[in-house]
Amino acid sequence: MARILAPMTEEQRWASMHVRDRDGRVTSAGRALLVLLAALPGLGRLDRAADRIPALISVADTAYNLVARNRGWLGRLVPDRAPVSRWRG
Repeated sequence: MARILAPMTEEQRWASMHVRDRDGRVTSAGRALLVLLAALPGLGRLDRAADRIPALISVADTAYNLVARNRGWLGRLVPDRAPVSRWRG
């Protein structure tokens, strides 16, 4: 991981999340969020759409920054243990 983020300063590394896509490109913050979401079933075109719709990156950056600024508060909403599965197959 250190090799992948080597071109960044330490401050840049800690400033946001980073995602490495299948082509080896590293993206950060809102754009990284789009790359991550695009890996989910049914959202594969989301990252490519951002190339054609720059406002989509702006929306993703805003969403990422909102969550990042409220990380401590939002973290309290997540339980410390895994949910109990009620599925019986």
